[in-house]
Amino acid sequence: MPQFSLLTEILRGVKRCFREEIHINSTPKMPYLSTTIVGLQGTLQILYGAAQILIPSVALDTCRALDVQPVPAIINALSYSSMLMGAFYVNAAYRGDTDIMWITFLGRLTGIPYLLYHGGSCKMVAVSEGVLCGVAIVVLGWEKLVGSGGLGRMEL
Repeated sequence: MPQFSLLTEILRGVKRCFREEIHINSTPKMPYLSTTIVGLQGTLQILYGAAQILIPSVALDTCRALDVQPVPAIINALSYSSMLMGAFYVNAAYRGDTDIMWITFLGRLTGIPYLLYHGGSCKMVAVSEGVLCGVAIVVLGWEKLVGSGGLGRMEL
């Protein structure tokens, strides 16, 4: 069962990211609020991808919403791509890479018109992508304007 070993490795990596200790005398590498938002979005994507593999009804609902045949290859592709994108977000948040965060949200913004064009349940996905993307962009923009000593930074 190779799909469960990949899932196990991804979940171990996420667990390691959240288990890292921050020492009192250390300076945080990343603004706290943006790290939290991007890390949460990535974790939710990983969990959604895992749910598609582990719970058949979730995978069937996704295939119905996207109007594709529920072929195992398609289900696996959707779930693995969701988990990998989530792992990418968690990694960017963990490393404190704001450049990657900006690029990923640019990619999300370009996907919104495509989802709106297809209509139906894809409109709901477009709205949620827009809201999540908007919140993260506002937080990243705020932290960029305020700078390293601002309210958006984690004070230890």
